[in-house]
Amino acid sequence: MDTDAVVRRFRQERQILATLNSPFIARLFDGGTTSEGLPFFVMEYIDGEPLFEYAERERLDLASR
Repeated sequence: MDTDAVVRRFRQERQILATLNSPFIARLFDGGTTSEGLPFFVMEYIDGEPLFEYAERERLDLASR
């Protein structure tokens, strides 16, 4: 996270997340840069099963995943 390109990409993704509005996507509450210059997101916590665990349990093939 220490190159200009990575930080720039992180900011672009933060802007994209801020515009998304779907019940299937965790909401972005905040984002910024720490005092050390590292970018961060503050996102909604979604209680539930991790997607990869669900996919494994359901034995989903690649197309279904």
